[in-house]
Amino acid sequence: MLGWQTTKIISSNGTYNLPAATQDTIAYVIKANGYDEEFYLENRQWEGFDYELQSHGMLIYHCDKSYLTPERMDLNDINVDPNHQGFDLEEADNENTDESGDTYPGTLNNKSFTDATNPSSMLWASANFNYPIVNINENSTTDVISFDISGFVGINEVYENANIQIFPKLANQYVEISSTDKLDEISILNIQGQELKKLKINDLKTQVDVSKLENGTYFIKTKTLNFDSVSKIVVLH
Repeated sequence: MLGWQTTKIISSNGTYNLPAATQDTIAYVIKANGYDEEFYLENRQWEGFDYELQSHGMLIYHCDKSYLTPERMDLNDINVDPNHQGFDLEEADNENTDESGDTYPGTLNNKSFTDATNPSSMLWASANFNYPIVNINENSTTDVISFDISGFVGINEVYENANIQIFPKLANQYVEISSTDKLDEISILNIQGQELKKLKINDLKTQVDVSKLENGTYFIKTKTLNFDSVSKIVVLH
């Protein structure tokens, strides 16, 4: 939020590794489907500028983006309402007066954050988040946090980003993809959400061959270090 972190959006099932904030600027973000809410994950360890922290491990924040307006930022009242905070720390021990139990897995060895745990990942809109985070582990040698996440089934929605351009949307041989930020990964999925092709990219522009795809509708999932998008194309030979 303040520009010192590199946020990476999680949009597929899998096991993820989160390095310590003193070693890397990465923080993971998981967006709620259909709601203006999301969860931020960061790894804070007893080293460097974090040496004086009360605890070490993964911190989970619940963000209501509708609260992050310039007016609220100026008034510094994002978290004024204790019953609905705009950027709320989800304490692993569900106790907001003792900072030593805030992290995962932490002092209570809390390895799960789901809609059924306490604290839970239920949204402020009283809806299920539906992306359970489990098997949260901390490597005592490397300080890396690992965790599993699931719940992503097919394509939930098309969300295009103005910083990523895809042309043409009606394709025959190739699709050109360009970005203002370096492209990191490109995936092609069918209408059922099955991944057909994944490419690792390290450039602002690339060309993707779709000539061997059958006629039909496909989704192109594009990731950069700072944002991602899902676009729909039609292949017609």
